[in-house]
Amino acid sequence: MTDCGRAVRFPIGSPRHLAPETIVKSSPSLSPKVDVWSLGVILLELYLGTQLYPDLCITSSLSPLFKRILLLAQNFHRKEEHPLTGLLEMEKHKTREEPMPSNLRSFLEACLTPLPSERPSPAELLCHPFLADLQNDRKKNGVNFSFLPSPFKQLHRCHDLNFDLPTTTHGPPPQPHTVASEDDHFADRRIREVYYLWSLAGGEVEAELRKTSLIPSTPPICSLPCVVTSGREEHGSGSGLVTHYDRSVLLLSLDQLRKRLEGMSVADYYPLTETSGGTMPGQERHDSSSLPLAIKEKDVEYQFHRMVMFTRLLESYPHSRSLVMAEAVVDVCPLVRAEVWAALLGVKGDIQEEYAAIDKDTEQLTDRQIDVDIPRCHQYDTLLSSRDGHCKFKRILKAWIGSHPALVYWQGLDSLCAPFLALNFNDEALALACLSTFISKYLHNFFLKDNSSIMQEYLAVFSQMIAFHEPALFNHLDSTAFNPELYAIPWFLTMFTHILPLHKIYYLWDTLLLGNCSFPLFVGVSILQHLRDDLLTFDFNECILMFSDMPDIDIQACIHDAVRAYLATPPSTYLRKHDHTYSPPTDVPPEALREPLSLDVLRQESCPHISAHDVIALCGLEYHALGYGGGARESGPTHSLRSPSSPLQRRAEVGRRRGKSGKGGRKGRKGVLVDIRSQEEFRAGHVPGSLSLPHQLAFQPDGSLTPSLPSSSLSSVRTSRVIIVVANKGKSGPEFARQLVRLRFPHVCVLHNGAAVLRSLGLLTALGEDP
Repeated sequence: MTDCGRAVRFPIGSPRHLAPETIVKSSPSLSPKVDVWSLGVILLELYLGTQLYPDLCITSSLSPLFKRILLLAQNFHRKEEHPLTGLLEMEKHKTREEPMPSNLRSFLEACLTPLPSERPSPAELLCHPFLADLQNDRKKNGVNFSFLPSPFKQLHRCHDLNFDLPTTTHGPPPQPHTVASEDDHFADRRIREVYYLWSLAGGEVEAELRKTSLIPSTPPICSLPCVVTSGREEHGSGSGLVTHYDRSVLLLSLDQLRKRLEGMSVADYYPLTETSGGTMPGQERHDSSSLPLAIKEKDVEYQFHRMVMFTRLLESYPHSRSLVMAEAVVDVCPLVRAEVWAALLGVKGDIQEEYAAIDKDTEQLTDRQIDVDIPRCHQYDTLLSSRDGHCKFKRILKAWIGSHPALVYWQGLDSLCAPFLALNFNDEALALACLSTFISKYLHNFFLKDNSSIMQEYLAVFSQMIAFHEPALFNHLDSTAFNPELYAIPWFLTMFTHILPLHKIYYLWDTLLLGNCSFPLFVGVSILQHLRDDLLTFDFNECILMFSDMPDIDIQACIHDAVRAYLATPPSTYLRKHDHTYSPPTDVPPEALREPLSLDVLRQESCPHISAHDVIALCGLEYHALGYGGGARESGPTHSLRSPSSPLQRRAEVGRRRGKSGKGGRKGRKGVLVDIRSQEEFRAGHVPGSLSLPHQLAFQPDGSLTPSLPSSSLSSVRTSRVIIVVANKGKSGPEFARQLVRLRFPHVCVLHNGAAVLRSLGLLTALGEDP
């Protein structure tokens, strides 16, 4: 906070614990060995059970204390006695029944060595027998994995913070309830949890400091400098608050917070995380909430329930990962968002040891580019724009590069790192572990030295998704040659961190981490939908200007629309060759599935391909008896495109119960087959209920549909059904689908391998036959 003491004019530390060199030097020493001396003094006080120098009053003057400390050092130089001996021989410290353990005495003598050059460093102290035994016991007993911070330990609970207050104390006197009792469950909460709830209940530290005049109210004009040189040096301004040291303690009243939480029962403080039926007791209560997320994040009672539930689940991670995901479907408590994200990503292993083993100091070729990128990355954030923030940024990025030798640094990696660093500012190891896992899952091979094929495939599929959901916008952007390559690369390479501020990224990634690596495609589609009205009126140059300065976006509405579009899209339509998470179902005939399209085909065709497997689900068909897997496959019920228990499916259900649009999702849209083969082929075999629109007769010279009963039926379901074009192999199917897109028909796709795959699955019926 003080740049190793350079930002302040006083020694940092309690006067009783200051090292001799800190007192005699005009500026504080920058060596960490000054803290080694302080450690020795504190450890000696703990051993003796009292403060040192009890006969000195330091409230009026520090001079006697400093003289006593310097005298200990002088006696050591004169070879008279070690400072430890002098301290032990002080009045009231002479007698103690049991002798000091030899390893402790040796440790204290090392710490209290007056000369900094002879005093051991913190790293050398770790090898001392006093601490080495503890290290060996830790390794012998093993280290249980946990990415949770140390405040989960009992000694950091509120009721364990018993200390003597200094004489200068501001605020209300301590109340009886500050003394923990068996029934005081609030005192069992961690300090950061209490402060979080206290802030939500209306508490503000700066306001309290101003009330007690610990922060003086100074007119802004009085803080202006008298002279500012051309080199931006300021002279004549009043000394800043950072140069003043005040030992006063301000007691913050918890009365208002306790009043808000007085209705909480024991079950609210210690909720069950899982019932005998496998459900979470609090799930129904949370799901029924109709408040917007922005309001719920300010609600003390609601955040208390969410905080307690997440904390209990995280304490049993990784066993409780599925339960953490189930709670994250509702929303994520901001206080524990860092730990929840790590759980959703499945971070495991001894991340601290792994991070410590990575070389983060050796100069690399990418250091210069990193130094250029960091000062431009989310610098409105106080932490990320600080000097320490820049150093942490660089260490994490260098650690990622060092731990992934097959990958390279691309501009945008700093933006990807920003959310994890902001949430884990004091835990670089967890920030790196989350970043590495996130990239492996959502940006697999995006950071190869030659990532052109991966990126081009992703953008081609994205273009098809625009045509699938927004045909009018697709036609306009295509006519102006405003392709995704011109604006969407930073979107996906940084998972939107390049175009959205951190507070919106938090909300977006809360949902993104529940989906697979294809979900970002629909976030991009949703962003375009929210900019649709302006884009339809813009030419090429205006589109470039818009995306160079991204307009404000309602992120909650964008997330809702992205989830709805994702659930309304058959999974096979966005299948990619480089999707490493895709695994085909094993209980489906191979011909019912489809393989990824080549990059050339993706670029040539505007509409996506759909597998027969998804067509069967959309149209309510059944597999007929087939010789598959060594025996006949009996007819069975139709499958669904996605499991009803998938996280994003449950998120959509939560949104609908909160009063959002009931449209979308799998239940609101079925499929309609448009058979464009000739009439003779249609009569010879077709899927019952499909529409016959021969390609040669379907369109008039102006491109509109030829009036007919099938074309009227198609127009009537244009917004409510997925339109599946069935054709023979060749270009007729993609060309017909493209013409429908030109006519602004949404949800148009082409059956992969055409009518032949339906025939092989026994789904075609001749006209006049009983299906």
